[in-house]
Amino acid sequence: MSALPSFGRARTIGALAILALAAVPCARLATGAEAAKPQPRAGSPVIDDGQILRVLEARANQLRDAGKTTPMADLIGQLGRASCEVPPAKPSARPASAEELYEHCRKSVLVLASLYKCEKCGRNHVSPATGFVIGESGIAVTNYHVVNNSKNLTLVAMTADSAVVAVKSVLAAKAAYDVAIIQLDATGLVPLALTPRAPVGSDAFIISHPDRRFYTFGKGIVARYGMMVREKQRVPMLQITADYARGSSGGPVFNGTGEVIGMASSTVSVYYGEEHGKQEDFQMAFDQCVPAEQILELIKPK
Repeated sequence: MSALPSFGRARTIGALAILALAAVPCARLATGAEAAKPQPRAGSPVIDDGQILRVLEARANQLRDAGKTTPMADLIGQLGRASCEVPPAKPSARPASAEELYEHCRKSVLVLASLYKCEKCGRNHVSPATGFVIGESGIAVTNYHVVNNSKNLTLVAMTADSAVVAVKSVLAAKAAYDVAIIQLDATGLVPLALTPRAPVGSDAFIISHPDRRFYTFGKGIVARYGMMVREKQRVPMLQITADYARGSSGGPVFNGTGEVIGMASSTVSVYYGEEHGKQEDFQMAFDQCVPAEQILELIKPK
């Protein structure tokens, strides 16, 4: 066994349709009658992951059949747009408890779902990722790699009140930042404010959908700012200690007042060594995020 640590490749953690199928078979999701009803707990929402998937899949297919979605090829073609105008959301200066933060920020977190045709069963399924609202008029943010997948048919978004709407267009994007600003077919949404450069050691919270566990809340700290290579360019990145996984791509990372300081993008796993070509003895994972500054660079406040 090698005495030196082995670093795994950076992995994006967005909508990975093929990998997701390994965890969720093509058989139809359990109906409400087949699944035990969760018992609600005072003060905490009970989230039915299966129901969210059923609604997403049914509604995404309905919207596409009705011609109300934008083909993924068209969305990918719009990724070359460099900037857009977004009125800044009003920040909050009042520190909040973790429970208050979750309830406040959850209203702005989206489930982004790529609709794709399954090669095994021939039906259309959804592969979830994350995004969040930055404009009342339906402007939202997710990762570039969530949009840039030509195998998918289209992209839809579910809001916190379970409405499923089409992603109409890409307003601005930058591959090196892994950022895409998107326009939803919706208005009257609750936006989150963005703020640059949170101090190292300060609180970092995240709401995302790791491995189809929707609206999972995580807490950590800002671990450091560093450099990484993306699209053959060296760009700054924000590293946090709050956990996330595939499906979390595009999840907002926010501070103690609910202002977004970054966005989940990728993870890098560290192993102690390699034996017979296989990495062994997992040690830790680095959670690499897009700093809020890179999102702000793509939007021009009116």
